[in-house]
Amino acid sequence: MSDLEDKIIREFWRGYEHETEKCTFLINSIIALFVLIFTMYPFFKDVFLGVANVYILTLALIMAFLSSSLILAVVYIILKYRLEHIMKDSKLIFERVDNILKEFKDEKHT
Repeated sequence: MSDLEDKIIREFWRGYEHETEKCTFLINSIIALFVLIFTMYPFFKDVFLGVANVYILTLALIMAFLSSSLILAVVYIILKYRLEHIMKDSKLIFERVDNILKEFKDEKHT
């Protein structure tokens, strides 16, 4: 039975690891974008001491946040598409697992 389990586990992880790496990269990119925005704000605030410049910088950061929200919306759409793709791949993987089980039953009966 361990040979069958090994085949099933290998078949499942072969498709799953590749898709997980892509989603992890996108999530890390989003986190890096927010860290960049929120860590650079105090630096720019100290560099531009004028009140008007701080307001302009605040407006620029709000615009950057809104554009990052737009980026997040695009990433959400991409992740949703990838999730649908993963679900389709999972269905194929489970079909392969069923085929492996059928082969194992056939080998066992013959």
